[in-house]
Amino acid sequence: MISIMPKIQLSFHTTFPLKKEDVIQVFRVAATQELGLENSIDNLMISTGLGNRKIPPMISWATRGGLLADKRLSKAGEIVFRFDPHLESIVTDWLMHFYLSFGKYGLEKPFDIPAEWGGWTYFVYEFLPQYPSFTWENFSYHFASVFDEENRNTLVKNIRIMLRAYTEPYGLAKCQFVQKNKDLA
Repeated sequence: MISIMPKIQLSFHTTFPLKKEDVIQVFRVAATQELGLENSIDNLMISTGLGNRKIPPMISWATRGGLLADKRLSKAGEIVFRFDPHLESIVTDWLMHFYLSFGKYGLEKPFDIPAEWGGWTYFVYEFLPQYPSFTWENFSYHFASVFDEENRNTLVKNIRIMLRAYTEPYGLAKCQFVQKNKDLA
């Protein structure tokens, strides 16, 4: 019997880490411009102050984080924009974590196996309950054994960016879902 490994589905960020200061720029434009983020990339560069290569990943972070849907504010994003437009609240960090934990599937009915929803869902719902404390070696070994990633360097880059979303102060570190020690550096 041939077993097909699930896809990690973490490359939506194209190697740009979650930086709320950059997400705020696309979030603000989506909230305040009539077209949302339907503008040309040139117009979005002007209105966000971000470069053309950074805009799509920040839109992806905002979408995966539950703030945007179809390049406009989601229902949750409308509430966040009203009460926390600078994404400073720990509640916003937890909201973004919640949506990120479901990968690109959002609030759809989950698969029976978390890994089938991708790396983020596997990390939150399968890996961490088994390994609440882990080393980088243990973490990367498990991801490599679960996900079909042709290039090990790409796998390592993607899971490092996922971890940095939780451990860096410009990400979701305030919620302390993952706490970094010297071994995860």
